[in-house]
Amino acid sequence: MVVRVASFVVQGVAGSGRSTALIQWIDDVELARRCRPREINAAIAAVNAAEIDHWHAEADGDVGLAVDDAELLPDDAIAALVAVAEHRPVGLAVASWPRSQLLGRLVDRLLQGTQGADAAEHKILTPLDADSVGALLDDALIAAPAEVLLRQTGGNAGLVAASIRSGWVGDLNELEPTLADAVLRRVGRHSGRALDALRLAAAGIAVSSAISVVESQSSETGSLAHELKAGGLVADGLLVPLAASVINSDTTAADRRRLADLVLANGPDAVNLGLDDLALLHWSATSSSQTERAAAALRLGLSSASSAIAELPDLSAPAAAAVAFADDLRHLRLDRATQRRLDGELGAALTGLVLTVAGQPAVADDSPVADPAAARWRELERSLVAFLEGDRDRAVRDALRAHDDALRAGDGTLAGITVSSVVGLLLLQTGEPSLAADVMTAAIAADLGGPGERRTHRLVAAHAAVRLGDFSGALDLTRRSEHLTPAETGRDALLVASLNATVAQRSGDTARLRDAWTTARPLVERGLETWLLADQIVDLAVTGTRIGEQDPASRLFSRLVKGFDGLPSAGPASMIAGWGRLQLDIAAERWDLVASLDATAGNATVPDKRSAARRIAGSAWAEVAAARSGSQSASFELVSEAADALAAVGDDWDASRLLGQAALDDDDPQRARELLELARGLVSEPVESSDRLVAAGLSEREAEVSRLVVEGHTYKEIGAVLYISPKTVEHHVARIRQRLGVTSRAELLATVRELLSS
Repeated sequence: MVVRVASFVVQGVAGSGRSTALIQWIDDVELARRCRPREINAAIAAVNAAEIDHWHAEADGDVGLAVDDAELLPDDAIAALVAVAEHRPVGLAVASWPRSQLLGRLVDRLLQGTQGADAAEHKILTPLDADSVGALLDDALIAAPAEVLLRQTGGNAGLVAASIRSGWVGDLNELEPTLADAVLRRVGRHSGRALDALRLAAAGIAVSSAISVVESQSSETGSLAHELKAGGLVADGLLVPLAASVINSDTTAADRRRLADLVLANGPDAVNLGLDDLALLHWSATSSSQTERAAAALRLGLSSASSAIAELPDLSAPAAAAVAFADDLRHLRLDRATQRRLDGELGAALTGLVLTVAGQPAVADDSPVADPAAARWRELERSLVAFLEGDRDRAVRDALRAHDDALRAGDGTLAGITVSSVVGLLLLQTGEPSLAADVMTAAIAADLGGPGERRTHRLVAAHAAVRLGDFSGALDLTRRSEHLTPAETGRDALLVASLNATVAQRSGDTARLRDAWTTARPLVERGLETWLLADQIVDLAVTGTRIGEQDPASRLFSRLVKGFDGLPSAGPASMIAGWGRLQLDIAAERWDLVASLDATAGNATVPDKRSAARRIAGSAWAEVAAARSGSQSASFELVSEAADALAAVGDDWDASRLLGQAALDDDDPQRARELLELARGLVSEPVESSDRLVAAGLSEREAEVSRLVVEGHTYKEIGAVLYISPKTVEHHVARIRQRLGVTSRAELLATVRELLSS
């Protein structure tokens, strides 16, 4: 291929249009014998160092050489091109991540120019943006949303073009065969080990982890990361969704088993797994023991973990007991967990911690231990005991130290909980939601505890976000957690239900309140109570009371309070119980009890700021309740002081509710306006938008489907509008019914209309 003197460098990943750009350049410089992509690809297969040397020796001085897919050339051919480039221009299309230093040298040489020739023109091809995809769709008259196609293809021009040619509208559940074939042809260009990495990535393992697993078991040299990036199927460290879907469906059962063996050989801790229902992760590999597979399932958060543990032949064996103990903690079976016989210093430390969480704290053990993990858990136990004894400052200090140590060490203990999740819950109890949010952010970023604990971290972070008034952030964290670990344990189910209850109370959303209780109702009789989750349990009990389920709500709260019997009298336990009882009476509008109940009975020394704030607020609520029966209005100064104290410990919503109720019952209009103004200043919009459907717990897509259903559209029509299949619409409607707690179409329509009109 000869061209008149000119140089042109095209950079971009495979599929971004490099060949097209090179052909355009060939046309622009009036190539004597025009070449099309097929001719270029055929010619390059025969390119070697001898041919390049021959061309260089025989060609006229005013011609150049066009080379496509230069990253596929052997090193000797690239070295020959480098030598040629020192004397004459060479047109070149090369990947953004050159396979070798030689290729990088060649590009540098072209961009520097040679004697008597200007530097090469440089064209860098980047992923398409939404406008570019939209323009292509308009030209092709394909009815697909540009942003959907952009997301599914990662903006890879080749994948976008193949998608448009096949008429695909972006639904991964309905791939056109021609499109799947086009993706598989692109996948087939990769080496065997790169294909293994792509299959692992398609199964939900992070690309970086997939590369680590494959490289650890391969003797081949060369950068696997470079190959995957240059292949155009990986964008921003993630496999583009279209490629993931096609590769996953094309992976055979035998390959899944082989890759499972590969992952197990590398160690479960080396990978970052996200989804529960992947066949690859059912751990069918025969190279691991039954206990190891059960431990892996637990670490990954698989729903099959409990059944796998139940099938272990001897739960008294040390390894099996440790796995069963972790499963007990994840389900909040605290009594059963404390009966497990765990070996060594770590076992003793974990057992002591669980006894404290269960309300049976022992005298804090300060004796040294040799095991660093045991020392970390012992320090966490001491922080819990310090809080229960009323030493809030020491509790926070020791808890944060244990969390920092867990971050440094990676916290690889398989315990069914992490140090950080316990620290986050403790900080919420002490009135430090900002610190709790910071701790959970760090735990999520470090992926402490692996996939099995990822959902819990996000849920604790969501509770902190609600306390800080960030309702939108809380809902987003909850939604994202749904796609990370579908296995819902007793602990996570409790956190989800209480979060929904908390948001429903703050937004005044009765539909969401009913939904929260429907989710929580099966948990109420299961004995999941612990003082560490007192706030969440009180919110659930209040929710049951508000919708008329007072008996089960009262039983739930009574069991919580009974668990306080073994806690130190000098600590905040009595104040936690009194505050919870006050909330139940307010929810039931038992104003006579609110006015007469000594909700702040207990430790007179008030050991911490949150207890002190609740003591003042209890007195203020008693005056507000008395005002409802005709007594004089509550003291403006007392109510204001109580609100300030509650806000100082992150209980802004409790403060605003007190102010609002006091304003309603104040006989002085001016004071009432001032109280309402103070209340409004403490709260933020309780949902992420004015969309009441989203506030009721639906996703944005579910809200769209709901509106279209109410408008009378059929499933087929809705699918056409949203570019999804009628079957997918049907699944959405089933999920909407579940979320809204309705059983019939008529009830669904009535509920959605009510929400849309509110």
